[in-house]
Amino acid sequence: MDKSAISMIELTRAEGPIKECGKEMAFGSETDPGIVWVRANHTLAKWGHTAPEDGHGYDKCDVIVYWENGETFKTRFDLVRGGTTHGGMTLKQSVSQVIRLYAGQWCPEHLKPHYKHLLARNPDFTTAMRRIYETCLI
Repeated sequence: MDKSAISMIELTRAEGPIKECGKEMAFGSETDPGIVWVRANHTLAKWGHTAPEDGHGYDKCDVIVYWENGETFKTRFDLVRGGTTHGGMTLKQSVSQVIRLYAGQWCPEHLKPHYKHLLARNPDFTTAMRRIYETCLI
């Protein structure tokens, strides 16, 4: 079974300079789903010029990812200087990591003792993340 391509990403900067906050930015492509990530990361890189240095805080950004099959994923991206999140992760890497975590496909070492409880706390969310992991390109 082919996995569904991404259709759009919406970004809204929730913290940072007022002139950059609260404005929803939407990125889509009918011909090249890969360009959606590039366009979103370009905006994050621009916003990253005014974000805190890594280790000195972050600016919250709201993210909604849409796929062609109708799946939707909402998350938060903690923006640091340079347009990445802590540790230099891009938006795509961050989204992929969160989906894999809650789909039961990956767990960082520090969460291993609590991982089963984490997944069991919200079974509907875990089921939704497994469905996205299994049916959508990330």
